[in-house]
Amino acid sequence: MVKHALIVIIILAFGHVSVGQNETRPKTFFKGNKMGCTLNGNEIIPPLYDTIFDFDKTNTICMACNEMKKGNSKFIKIQVKAFECKYLNKSNQALFIKHTDKDSTDLFAIHKNTIKQYQSGANHFVASVGSKKYLVSKSFQLVTPAPFNEIYFTQCQNLFITETKTQNSAILLGLINTENKLIVPSEYSKIKVNDRDSLIIACSSQSKINGEDDVYNYQGKKVHSFKRHIENATKKYIIYHIFEPNEYFIILDRKSNEEKPVNGQNMVYLKDDLFALKTDGDWFYFDVVKNTKTPFDTKKDKKPDTNE
Repeated sequence: MVKHALIVIIILAFGHVSVGQNETRPKTFFKGNKMGCTLNGNEIIPPLYDTIFDFDKTNTICMACNEMKKGNSKFIKIQVKAFECKYLNKSNQALFIKHTDKDSTDLFAIHKNTIKQYQSGANHFVASVGSKKYLVSKSFQLVTPAPFNEIYFTQCQNLFITETKTQNSAILLGLINTENKLIVPSEYSKIKVNDRDSLIIACSSQSKINGEDDVYNYQGKKVHSFKRHIENATKKYIIYHIFEPNEYFIILDRKSNEEKPVNGQNMVYLKDDLFALKTDGDWFYFDVVKNTKTPFDTKKDKKPDTNE
């Protein structure tokens, strides 16, 4: 009996500890056909919405939506689901954005990557008002008072690629930081970030006639320019991609200013003096200093991400 009593006491003790623990993640609930949220058993968002998408990984904001039905044709009666959504925090406060001199809104659109993007662990998200995009912190501080056509995240959580469409429908890319400081001007066709070496590679091949490709540091200083296409840049090397008359690469040693041609169709920087090189359909490890190629072990080695 004593043994059974002890077991009961232990179970009750653990049960008490479990009940006493605070929830860190809000939970959705239904009242009728509407959704709301609770935290630690307390209602934090009233049941006013058709759908509430989960709070992000930092448990800071969620997206609460009501369905708007509208036909997509005057002649064919087809109903298309559309949503008007609010970004809400755990205090049921909504994000407001002033999008004209006179108008502000707390209703936002859902696009292809909207849910996945705001639910990440990043400190910022992109809010859509119609076709315009605003960069906002998860404390609801507006970073970009003037909107862009698109805003993309980079490998560096403090840098964002901006897309602007001109009157001639040309698309120009630039880069800003979390203080809305222009790091790279909006005049390029492609931008990528080497976060390991704090460098930004900006390509102008489709945005400027006879334009140069440029390399910037994180402070927005241009540290290298050349009319060749710059595939990548590191602390030690600049990698040019040559397409005509044959496809190959040129690796420039930034210290010695020496150039080394390398045959291949794809090259990805890995670390130090090591690159992943694709030649005739096969991937190799290429050591610039030793000038050696080592085949990938396809059973052990994952092929590099060529969309970096």
